[in-house]
Amino acid sequence: MPLFQKNHLYFMPEAEKILEHLGSLIKANTIFLASNDLKTNKIIKVLNKAEILVQEGSIPFQDSYCSTVVNNETSATVIKDTALHLKTKNMPPTKTIGPSCFVGFPIKLRNGELFGTLCAMDRNLIFTKEELDLIVTVAKFLGYLIDLERDMYVDQVTGLNTKRFLEMYFEALPAKNKKNISIFLINIDRFKFVNTTEAVGDHLLSAIAERLNNISNNKGLVIRLYGDEFLIVHFGLTTNHERSLYAEQLLETIAKPIQMKYQTLNLSARIGISSYNGDEKTNLDTVIQQATFAMDEITGKRSKRYLLCTENIILKKERHMWIEANLINELEENKFEMYYQPQFGLESNNITGFESLIRWNTEKYGFISPAEFIPIAESTGHIIPLGNWIFSTVCKQMSEWNKLYGTNYSIAINISPAQLNHYGQYVDMLDDILIKYGILPEQLHFEITETSFLHLSDQIVPLLEKIKNKGIHIALDDFGTGYSSVLYLRDLPINIIKIDRVFVKELTINERDKKIIKTLIELARSLRIQVVAEGIEDEVTLHHLKSLGCHSAQGYLLGKPMESVAAEKLLTENLKN
Repeated sequence: MPLFQKNHLYFMPEAEKILEHLGSLIKANTIFLASNDLKTNKIIKVLNKAEILVQEGSIPFQDSYCSTVVNNETSATVIKDTALHLKTKNMPPTKTIGPSCFVGFPIKLRNGELFGTLCAMDRNLIFTKEELDLIVTVAKFLGYLIDLERDMYVDQVTGLNTKRFLEMYFEALPAKNKKNISIFLINIDRFKFVNTTEAVGDHLLSAIAERLNNISNNKGLVIRLYGDEFLIVHFGLTTNHERSLYAEQLLETIAKPIQMKYQTLNLSARIGISSYNGDEKTNLDTVIQQATFAMDEITGKRSKRYLLCTENIILKKERHMWIEANLINELEENKFEMYYQPQFGLESNNITGFESLIRWNTEKYGFISPAEFIPIAESTGHIIPLGNWIFSTVCKQMSEWNKLYGTNYSIAINISPAQLNHYGQYVDMLDDILIKYGILPEQLHFEITETSFLHLSDQIVPLLEKIKNKGIHIALDDFGTGYSSVLYLRDLPINIIKIDRVFVKELTINERDKKIIKTLIELARSLRIQVVAEGIEDEVTLHHLKSLGCHSAQGYLLGKPMESVAAEKLLTENLKN
């Protein structure tokens, strides 16, 4: 079905205002605006004053007065008497209304395309030069206006319709035609890596647009959203199986080689799919958003490059969005709290410190794991205010405990790459906080995972050195899970390694894990690096770690993460012993 007529004035109210204003400036009885494609002349807006000379509607182009106008772009075409003029005397309008005076000027777009004509008629009026000049000026202005409006509805690179057009089209679509609509949101993989120049990018986008148009076969509306994202609104699919087959066709079409001037490129894509069944509570933006949800679930690890949106995906994304939107507000309202998991020295059996762990108990979702909200905070930049709150809260707690229990213990704080960069640049801020709360620098441990180093690359060493030089200890968390773990011992200024629970949990049954841990402990000792074992859940494992010379340990056997009140009880008992 034809979804877009190129010769159609989008903003009819604006055209009507312009005609009314023109009518107030010239004396002609009738002013009208027509669009034509040299086959059909369509009068789309008419202003008649005393007498109805013209009405809206379509007639064959060759039978219209406008056919005498389109080739004259230098001045207004003037026919003083349509009943006597050679080209108009036998035309149907002349036979219908009789003689009249007619003037007109073509409306051209910036690409040279003919849009239509602006015309005026009267029974006896002789148009003045000023009136003819005004008609020419307004016709050219209408051309500029239509160009601007078309820019809003037609993408200039691909020739596809824009989302603005889709919104207008969807709003005008009858309710009975809004059932079984399928939305395919298409994102081109790694487009920025092949988009080396504007010319290359435009060529690729145009080639993809042409392919998508061909495959839609007038059963769908192809939209360029922005950048490398396209949208197809399909009207003929009724089942998820049909949608899946169509998505596979789209992917195959996109994957076909694109010949450039000096090379051949092969592109791939991912597609999120949603559907709309005429539900009045669901609007176009919601359906597109659901397709976005599905597309975001497609990662590089998935072999299938399309995904249909499900209720679970929507709930997951809504939860993600809620966390993103409410994290800072909940932080300001003190909805977060710190828990503390004890660490014990394996030689003394006394508490050597705690790992601080943030907890978030929400009214909407209950407890939300840090493994869920920390990555969201990192991606939004909220990790800095969140990290500052953690840092200040822990320091305040440590200050209170120092007064009660002395300073022979430490508290570890997990630090993200963004926080590490932040604190590395503002070392003086660390000094101020330590002085404010009366904390010894060595009481504070910054725990950083191996993946942090991947994000910070060459920046990591000077940042860690700046922090370590203040006396704060650097602990490498999840040690042993990365490929470069041993190199970190050589290259990084760290004080502590924490052996990951993946090695610890099978220490008593897996001889290889036992040898790995033994080697790591011996290596760390030779480098004067402390070793903390995580995930201790039974006495046998604890005994093995003692025998291997491990310095410290933490885990559920020794103590679960607990509120500060419970941690104080442990410290009190530890002080007595």
